[in-house]
Amino acid sequence: MAVDRVQIQDVLSSQIPSYVQDDFPLLVNFLEEYYVSLETPGGVLDLIENLDKYVKVDELTNLRTEALLLSDINTNATSIALSTIV
Repeated sequence: MAVDRVQIQDVLSSQIPSYVQDDFPLLVNFLEEYYVSLETPGGVLDLIENLDKYVKVDELTNLRTEALLLSDINTNATSIALSTIV
């Protein structure tokens, strides 16, 4: 199922109050370009919003779900000895 996602740069100018746009006319242009850079393929927002397209969770294998401590640990421990459960 395809999901259509709205890009922030397309709705940004309608979200900024007119008095801000009047006093700072370049602000809208700056913010639109800023969000364009974030929403480019592989950009920060693109990765966050489309994580399901980049990572195929069903194809992840050999994930460790449990581990067994080999010895007690305390707050001063600098390492933890684990035995993986197969």
